[in-house]
Amino acid sequence: MLRAERERILEVKKAEAAFRKEYHEKMLVTTVENFKDRPDEVSQHQLLACTATTFAIKWQPCCDNNVAITHYTVYLKEEG
Repeated sequence: MLRAERERILEVKKAEAAFRKEYHEKMLVTTVENFKDRPDEVSQHQLLACTATTFAIKWQPCCDNNVAITHYTVYLKEEG
């Protein structure tokens, strides 16, 4: 095994250990009242462009709370 490959494996193992430690610490303070089973809402959303048939938006990523984000749903509301 090459030295670079061994070093990369060690880096991955250290990252995994750090993740497990962080997760364990979060679980120590998690209760039924503060447990989150879905991602947070996106924040700082902004409409960049809009036509009759398309629009472009941007937002700040949200905390995923260890739940995979598979899609976003955008709701439109007419003014007035």
